[in-house]
Amino acid sequence: MKTNEAQHGATLPEGRVHKMVVRTSKQDSVFLYNVLEASEGLAAYSTVNYQIGDRHRDVELLIPLKLLKNVKDLMTFLKNTVQIISEELD
Repeated sequence: MKTNEAQHGATLPEGRVHKMVVRTSKQDSVFLYNVLEASEGLAAYSTVNYQIGDRHRDVELLIPLKLLKNVKDLMTFLKNTVQIISEELD
C-alpha cells in the first residue's frame, strides 16, 4: 500500500483526506501537540509557517475521511483552546 508521510502523527493511506487548519495561542500549542500525539493515528499534523513574535500557531491536520467525525469531536471538546480556520477535501 502506498502512503503519504506527514511530519507528525498518522501515516495516511494514499487517497483523499480532509485538510483542516486550526489556530491556537502559542502557549496552548504545546498542549495541542501533546493531545494529537496521544491520539496517535487520528491525524497527521504540522505547524504552518509563522513569523517570530506571532502570538498564535496554525496547525494543519490531514485526516483520513473515516476519522473525520472523531477529529471534529476532539476539536469541539478543545473549543476553548483551538479555532478551526479552514477546511477542505484534499
